[in-house]
Amino acid sequence: MMEIIFGVTVVLLSVAGAVSLIKWAAMKLLTPHNKDGRVYAVLLSGENADIELQMAIDLAEWVPIFKKGRLYAVDCGLEETQAVSCARLCKGTEFRFLTKRELSDKLL
Repeated sequence: MMEIIFGVTVVLLSVAGAVSLIKWAAMKLLTPHNKDGRVYAVLLSGENADIELQMAIDLAEWVPIFKKGRLYAVDCGLEETQAVSCARLCKGTEFRFLTKRELSDKLL
């Protein structure tokens, strides 16, 4: 009886290990090689959006983990003048200025 329980346990653990290995291999193959697949987004809305974006740009320059991912500044209903200001701030940085629609198209 003990051998049967041991055999069933070994089979179940082997199946679980094989599934984990397959999941790991699939994620490794599907992850972009130049970046680690992380996406960092700054959602911009309200009257201080340009200040928030400038703080995020400054933070991204000093924190090394942000260099491993894609950085997006997302327009979440900014006024036209704020959107232009934020787009100018993004030029020459790692951030890309996008609307919500463009971000969803890019991520899907």
